[in-house]
Amino acid sequence: MRLVLTTLVLLLAGCITGGSAMGDVIRKLSGVQTGWYQVTPLLHLAEDGALELPPASSLEEENDAPYMERVLQTHQKQFHPVPSLPAGADCADVLGPDGPRGGTLYVFVHGIGGVGNEWVGVIPTLARTQPAGMYMYKWFAYAERGAILAGLLDGVHRLAQCYPDNPIVLLGHSAGGVLGAFAASRFKLEQHEHGLLLVTVASPLAGVGALVPTDEHDDRTQFFNDLGAARSGYPAAAPNVTVLHLRTQYPADNVMKPSRAGYQPNALSAVVKGARLVDLPATLGHDDSLLYAARQLALGRLVPVTP
Repeated sequence: MRLVLTTLVLLLAGCITGGSAMGDVIRKLSGVQTGWYQVTPLLHLAEDGALELPPASSLEEENDAPYMERVLQTHQKQFHPVPSLPAGADCADVLGPDGPRGGTLYVFVHGIGGVGNEWVGVIPTLARTQPAGMYMYKWFAYAERGAILAGLLDGVHRLAQCYPDNPIVLLGHSAGGVLGAFAASRFKLEQHEHGLLLVTVASPLAGVGALVPTDEHDDRTQFFNDLGAARSGYPAAAPNVTVLHLRTQYPADNVMKPSRAGYQPNALSAVVKGARLVDLPATLGHDDSLLYAARQLALGRLVPVTP
C-alpha cells in the first residue's frame, strides 16, 4: 500500500517519464501485477445466504481463527494464475482435463486497488449457477492504457475461442467497468455463438473530474489519468457485444459525489454509445452494488439483448 501511494504521488507530480528509472519500475510492477487468474470457488452459500467455509484442515488454518479473518483468507486462495491464457495459448491448458462444459462463462474485472472484499460474496453467488468457468483479470492501475487493454482483450478473445458455445458475461466493478467501457468497441467476437454481455457496476464512466484530460486515441497515457477524459462517452460496442451500465447514486455511493462545479462521475453523457442504462436503488453503495448485480445475474434478470 505504501508503495502504491508513493507511486500515485509521483504520477500526479508528473515525475514519471518514458525513459526514467521510475518509469521502468512502473512497467515492471505492471508485468507482475497484471494477468489472468482462474477462480476456483472455496466459499459457498448456505440456503439462508450465509457464507460457508470449507474445513479448516483443508486450508491449513486454525479452527479458532475469527470467522471473517478465515473468510478473507479463503477468498484470496480462490485465484490461480493462468499464464498461458493470452491469445495463442492451447485451450487444453486453459480448460484443464475436463474440457468446456455448459453454462455461462464469467469474466471479472476489479477496480483500482485490486481484488478486495467487495468480491467475497460475488463469487459464491455466481458459482451457484453452475457456470462454465470464472476468471479474474487483475490489472495494475498505473500502467499504460494500451498494455492494460491488450491484456484484457487478448484474454477475452482466447477465452471466447476456448468456450465457443458459452455465453460470456464480463462483470466490471468501479474502474474495472471503465476499463471495460474502453474495451467495448475493440472486442472481436463476431464469430462467437452468443457474444459478450459487458456489465459495468458503480463505474465512474465520466471520470473523477480532477485530472488532466488525455488524448483518447493515445494508449501511451497512464490509465489513472484516463479517469476524467471520457466525459463525452465511449464509442459504440463492437458487433456481438451488448453493454449494460448499472449506475449508482450519491450520497450512497461516495465515488459519485459531484464536484463543486457540478461535474458528475456518473453523468449520462459518458456511457458507451447505444448501451442500456439502469439506475440501481438509491440506497446501494459503491461495493454492495456489486453483490446486488451478481444476485440479479444469478436470477437471470440481467439477460443480454441480442445486438
